[in-house]
Amino acid sequence: MYIILLRNKDSLLYRTWEYQQTESFDLLLRAQNILIDGEAQYLASMVELENSYFTSAEEIEIAAEGINLMDSVRDSIGRDLFPERGLLRVDQYDEAKDALRQIKDQVLDMYPHDEHERKLWEGN
Repeated sequence: MYIILLRNKDSLLYRTWEYQQTESFDLLLRAQNILIDGEAQYLASMVELENSYFTSAEEIEIAAEGINLMDSVRDSIGRDLFPERGLLRVDQYDEAKDALRQIKDQVLDMYPHDEHERKLWEGN
């Protein structure tokens, strides 16, 4: 309950609290306490952090997959409902909303591998 209140009332403090939950903050904390914890502990944490991030090749592959997905969405919906600048005529709004809902269902059938991933894709 406190975290919800914190997020709603003081977003800067909430972002600070969120950062304290990250591995990056943990490394900074270890650097501060390097004399207490020892260098080996700090280096081990750095290796864990390095392994948890994507490599450049993985990032490129993920970006390319995202671009291909957006291209297929645009081709499925049609250029008139997926304009370059993102602006629709008023009479196209309901049709575009329905088309996007159908595409979302298709994507949710293709990509999530389990129920947890599906909830992440749905934003719940």
